[in-house]
Amino acid sequence: MGLNQTISRNQTLSRTQVPGRNQSQNRNPGAKQLLKQNADWASKQDPKRLLKIAEKQTPKVAWFGCSDSRVPESVITRSGLGHIFVHRNIAKFVNLALLDASQILTFRLNSQFHLNDLSAKSVLVYAVDHVEVDHIIIVGHTKCGGVSAAFNAKDHHIEEPLDEWLKDLTALGRNHTSESALVEANIHAQVANVLKLLKTRKLKKALKVRGWLYKMETGRIHELVVHDVKARA
Repeated sequence: MGLNQTISRNQTLSRTQVPGRNQSQNRNPGAKQLLKQNADWASKQDPKRLLKIAEKQTPKVAWFGCSDSRVPESVITRSGLGHIFVHRNIAKFVNLALLDASQILTFRLNSQFHLNDLSAKSVLVYAVDHVEVDHIIIVGHTKCGGVSAAFNAKDHHIEEPLDEWLKDLTALGRNHTSESALVEANIHAQVANVLKLLKTRKLKKALKVRGWLYKMETGRIHELVVHDVKARA
């Protein structure tokens, strides 16, 4: 599925009901209800299609987004199984650094460089080197709890472990006078970090790095920036 189609689906979805919310009992299900809903969903799938998807994934998009329960990427883009390769965490802050000349890489989603963040590192490297995605998308959103915590921490210390996790975002917040401005600044900063990392790696194919803003109040995604990255042997 292409990016134009993804944005178009989001625009259409923002004017309609979110899938699965037509029944009151599904609005905020507990664990047992989730299992029931899964069984119902699985019973309605094409077994041959599931087997085909199980053999291989070929998503065109790697999505770095927030853990916020109100911003599920497959729902807000109305995407299906195998369409999006995903990493989510608080405030979707991506920090990347080249450790030394041997091109050992480390990055941490949300605040400082962290040598032990193997999960985040693996997602980006796997998406580029093995899945060979066409797009890396950094997705921020309005009404973000992580951004709010970092913004307010300019004057008030927040509790561990969030203060450590949000340290760099807190520092970035000192240059901005509103949470909405910090959200957009964070998206641009993380896109720049991804570009910095990609310059250090061999790339089998060209790809695009995008910065998106999801406005929770309207359900719409807005593209803030796009960068083309060429293949490099």
